Amino acid sequence: MMVNELGIFTYNNKNEPVETILYENILIIQLYDASGRDNPNPNLRIKVNNNGTAIWKTFPKLYYVVLTNKNELHLHFLLQAKSSQKKIEIDPTAIIYYQSLIKK
Repeated sequence: MMVNELGIFTYNNKNEPVETILYENILIIQLYDASGRDNPNPNLRIKVNNNGTAIWKTFPKLYYVVLTNKNELHLHFLLQAKSSQKKIEIDPTAIIYYQSLIKK
């Protein structure tokens, strides 16, 4: 998985691209608890423009590798989205949440 100034890019274990979410297509980013029970590990929900139709996606997960810097990656994604040239609506609690998880 890679996050840069263009968006987030997910690759499989053969280093082939699996999913891409570009900042230019993102409308909204929210902190999301699918269980509805104050999950201690919420995820990011991303609303993207998909050829004129707005659809919700979740922050991509990797099932074949354990990320040791998952919180840093989420925060980097949020800060890059915030600084992108496109105006993206970002849930401010998402940034605060991931900042609180990173040890300084």
